Amino acid sequence: MFDPIPVTEAPLDVLLYLIVWGPIHAAFILAGLLLGTPLLYLGKRRYIVFVRGFVVLNILFLLVSGFLNGLWMWRIWGHVYFRGDPFADFNPVYPIRQAWLEQRVHGQDGALLNGFTIAHVQAIWFAFASVAWVSTIFLFSRVRRLWTKPKKDIEPMNAELSLAAVAPSEA
Repeated sequence: MFDPIPVTEAPLDVLLYLIVWGPIHAAFILAGLLLGTPLLYLGKRRYIVFVRGFVVLNILFLLVSGFLNGLWMWRIWGHVYFRGDPFADFNPVYPIRQAWLEQRVHGQDGALLNGFTIAHVQAIWFAFASVAWVSTIFLFSRVRRLWTKPKKDIEPMNAELSLAAVAPSEA
């Protein structure tokens, strides 16, 4: 009937996820930019900070979710359940449902395998989705530190160059 996806195809599943969900993330970013335009009345700087953060957060979420989709397709699809259309099955926003799993796709019905129930699949999905959200927030916090770090590094250099830092005998 089918074979589970080998590890060598996992990078292709990551790429497939980016191709399928990338435009959706781009549309979400565009909608966020349009909804964020009232921030322009509060100041251009606030809007730029919002835009930069929103875009980076969405790109990080897309990349982390793509990586987890490759892992999902390699370890879960074909071992825990089977679906006729393995087309970017993992999405951290939409949980797997029984009706979605049993859809007839390309003349094949989906099925649960190896004694797993839909509750097991949803618990595994929840674990993957939690990893996606937590890792995205963690990576975003690290990226934001990079944005503010150069400003902190310049201050000690300026203190070393000021006249107050020079010894009185040399001044």
